[in-house]
Amino acid sequence: VRKFTCDLCDKSFGWKGDLKNHVNSIHTQLRKYECKFCGEPFGWKASLKEHIDGVHGGIQDSVCETCGKSFTNSGYLKNHVDVVHKNVRKFTCEFCDKS
Repeated sequence: VRKFTCDLCDKSFGWKGDLKNHVNSIHTQLRKYECKFCGEPFGWKASLKEHIDGVHGGIQDSVCETCGKSFTNSGYLKNHVDVVHKNVRKFTCEFCDKS
């Protein structure tokens, strides 16, 4: 039974402490941990770690110098730069020469 409801977004919680944590991390400026890959702010270090692991695939050390997007390895980064920023197409249609 969820009996603690957020006045700002109507999300419900079973514990008052969970509601307080939600308000502090979602609706206030207490987001002191920022993702170095995408800039999304978090109120808890554990939430930031969960975000990085889930969204960015864990530790990512290859970062695009043009747009800041990060990748888990340099091969993915090279492919991103070639396709997105250099417009390199590796495959060409055998019928119309478009890539």
